[in-house]
Formats: sequence, C-alpha cells, structure tokens
Amino acid sequence: MAILIEESGQLTEILVESLKDLQEKIGGKIKFLNINYEKIIIINEHQSNSNLSKNKKASGIAEVNILGNAILCERSELYY
Repeated sequence: MAILIEESGQLTEILVESLKDLQEKIGGKIKFLNINYEKIIIINEHQSNSNLSKNKKASGIAEVNILGNAILCERSELYY
C-alpha cells in the first residue's frame, strides 16, 4: 500500500487506483521523485505555489524540500 504523507505529518495508507485519484490526493498535477530503485515519492508539480506548507516528513524522506501532501509508494504500485 502507498502512504499519504499530509502536510500536517499525518500518515494514511491508501490504495493507488488512478492518475485522477493521485492528483486529488496531491492537490493538482503530479511529479515523481526517485527515492531509490524501488520507491518513489509523488508530489505536487507546482512546488512554488504559496498556498502549500512545508511537509517535514516527506522532506526528510526525500532529502529535499517538499511542499504540500506527498505519496510514498513502490514503483510496482503504479501500473497505468
């Protein structure tokens, strides 16, 4: 299962069902960041949006500043 990492730091297991579903959870167009060979983190493509707050948990995992919600998942979960 994928993990939704909200700006607040709350973690929720989710099922990745479609591109539209990912975009709704992230709040817009998505961008993929490679964490390692097996894992990726999905973020909002428009990181410069001033309405988004820093996501400390996701930033720590990715080792870059991430704004807004993020989704951590295995590459194998993305099959569309």
